[in-house]
Parts: sequence; structure tokens; C-alpha cells
Amino acid sequence: MAQIGSFALLLALACSVFSFVAGAMALVSKRAFAATLAETARRAGIATFAAVLLASVVLVICAFRDDFSIAYILHHSNRDLPGPYKFAVLWSGQEGSLLFWSLLLAAYGFVLRLRYKNRSAALRLRFGCSVGVQIFFCCCSTLRRIPLPS
Repeated sequence: MAQIGSFALLLALACSVFSFVAGAMALVSKRAFAATLAETARRAGIATFAAVLLASVVLVICAFRDDFSIAYILHHSNRDLPGPYKFAVLWSGQEGSLLFWSLLLAAYGFVLRLRYKNRSAALRLRFGCSVGVQIFFCCCSTLRRIPLPS
């Protein structure tokens, strides 16, 4: 399970970087492919949400299964915790809190990307700013989530 969560975070980081670069290229480009590139960046933002959601779900499942092979679960959970507290393990430590904030930002971007399909330059600039922050959170989450050896 830990490998799935780590892979999902790496995928989210890659999608965020791609979304940022493709969105910036679409914003400054005046060529015919700029609209297609902007749509690709929008879809990469949606994929970022899916990957961060998967990583968060994996972390919560590991907390409920008492999978202490993950260092974060080992340090922030125990077998005697009731269900709501095991769910709160998601944001109880620094690593989980970064993942939780990344999930919230990705969910906000997901809603915006689904609701506003407008391709105006101002909207693409707003998406670019949120994706830049998403890259920061994905980098922090990816670098901090290291499983213990078995």
C-alpha cells in the first residue's frame, strides 16, 4: 500500500509540473495549438486531484489497518484509537497535514476546472498560480513520505 501512495504522490507531482508548464506555454503562445495545450493543462490538473485523492485514501486505509510499516502511521497512530481519530491521522502530523492541504487545493482546482471551462487569459493565470502552490505541496508531501524498511 505504501508504494501505491508514494507512486500516486509522484504522479501528482508530475501532473502538476506538466500542468504548470503547459499552462504557461499556452498563456504566452499565440499559435493555433495554444487552446489545445490549455485544455491538456486543465486535464492534467484534474489528474492531479485524482492522484492526491488516491494518496490520501491510501494513507487513511493504512491508518485503519494499523499498517505500522509506514513511518507516519507508526508515529501518529496506535491500535487503541477509535475510528474518528484514525481518520484524523491524515492531518495529525506535518507530513499528513501537507498531504491534506494538497488534497484541499487539488479539490478546489478540480471544482474550478470542471465549472469554468473558459479559456480566458486571466483564468489561465489563476490556474497557473494555484498549480504553482500545488507543486510546492506535492514536493513537500513527496519528500516527507518515506516508508520504513521491513
